[in-house]
Formats: sequence, structure tokens, C-alpha cells
Amino acid sequence: MRSPTSNRINQAQHGTSKAVDYSASPDPIVYAPEAGRIESYQQRGSGTSDAGNVLRLTTATGIWSFCHLERSLVSVGQQVSEGQQLAVMGYTGYTIPKGPAGRHLHCYILTPKGYI
Repeated sequence: MRSPTSNRINQAQHGTSKAVDYSASPDPIVYAPEAGRIESYQQRGSGTSDAGNVLRLTTATGIWSFCHLERSLVSVGQQVSEGQQLAVMGYTGYTIPKGPAGRHLHCYILTPKGYI
């Protein structure tokens, strides 16, 4: 298993969220942290959901959720390999600050034992 990006973590677990936020710079691409299947892609856009556009990847570890995306680069049901490009980080949903300056990846994993 690898990180979904080589960019720096700009905010570790925060508030009641079990997620980690990654900077979108210098590379805004989200990569598959391990092999799995694309479970869903929900396009919620800006202002309609805190998480914005969300891609979910089911793997041996659990269900990865990648939030605030600009767009997906894969299709629902698609099998992906570790390191494969999945999506482009964005600023959909609720981000601080609002707009392009808020571009980042909000990422968490749901396992049978809970969130990590």
C-alpha cells in the first residue's frame, strides 16, 4: 500500500473527521494506493455537499474515499492497479479557503474495524 499522492500532508486528522488532507501541489493527480475496484463516483459539485465530488475505491484494506475532486479519470466498476491515476484534486464541496486556493485531497479509509 502506498500514499495516494507524494504531496505533503497539509492537515492531519481534524475535528471529528478521521481524514487526512493532502496538498494539491506540485502534482494534483490522485493515484491508487493499492489495487482494487472503483465502487462509486458521486458528483456533488460545489456547495451541495461538504465532500464535493467523491470517488470510492474498494481494496483489500477497505474502502478508500477521495473527496473534493475536480474530476475522475476512471469509471465505476473498473479494476485499477496500484499507482494508477484515479482523479484530479479539486475544490468541490466545502473547502477552506473557498475556490481554487482551497484545492486539496481529503482522504480516508473505512475498514471492518472502523475508520483509519
